[in-house]
Amino acid sequence: MLGAHLDSVRESPGLNDNGSGAAGVLAVAEALAGTDTRNRVRFAWWGAEEVDYNGADHYVSDLRANDPAALDDIALYLNLDMIGSPNYGRFVYDGDTSGGGRHDDSVEAPAGSEAIEVAFRGYFESVAMAAEEVPLDDGSDHLVFAEAGIPAGGLFTGDTGEKTRQQAERYGGEAGADYDPCYHSACDDMDNVDLQVLEEMSDATAAVVLGFASSTIDDGAPLRPPDGWPRRSALEELRPVLTALVVLGVVAAVAGGVVVAARRGARVRR
Repeated sequence: MLGAHLDSVRESPGLNDNGSGAAGVLAVAEALAGTDTRNRVRFAWWGAEEVDYNGADHYVSDLRANDPAALDDIALYLNLDMIGSPNYGRFVYDGDTSGGGRHDDSVEAPAGSEAIEVAFRGYFESVAMAAEEVPLDDGSDHLVFAEAGIPAGGLFTGDTGEKTRQQAERYGGEAGADYDPCYHSACDDMDNVDLQVLEEMSDATAAVVLGFASSTIDDGAPLRPPDGWPRRSALEELRPVLTALVVLGVVAAVAGGVVVAARRGARVRR
């Protein structure tokens, strides 16, 4: 399952947070539409992430109460939240918690989450792109799935944290400046989205989704990447479609969304 939230805070147009992630999910869905896979893939665009993850939480709670078998059938959940930050880093959620947590809502990574991190890191290494881990408890909709025991992971390009000198050398951009200076602000418009990194993160997501859609090797053992990972040749067939869709997807995803106000006093969400 692949998802992204479609709402923004009241004060912001929400093009990076989270039109970028919503567009990435749309692009991957369109690119995979004609592809035969062994495993079914479900795509989700959540409402009310900015209000304590209400959309994703309702979905998981409803399945738990009314169709627990369907909840158990979700092999893994991938999340895209803010994947076009203008002063970006390429961040992969830490599936084995080797990097530790840094937030009050820390959550233990379910067994199998490490395989998702390995798959993303393997893809970036295969295309000679730098990437690094970010704590799994960095807040977004994937936490709802992780707390339900479902392997979880995903990608992120940064919000209010300051880019380090080492990261500026690794990715370019400005050291000492926020990854997204317009986070939760009125200036989070089209000019606030780096289309190159948005395309790169969408490519990576398509590769990982395609890999796990082909096989999760679900034999009772923790989730792990399919043999022969990553399948770069398969991704090459999808890339022209992704490239054409990803820019249009930003506008389409946001235009189809409903802006949901964040509750006063709610914990910070991306």
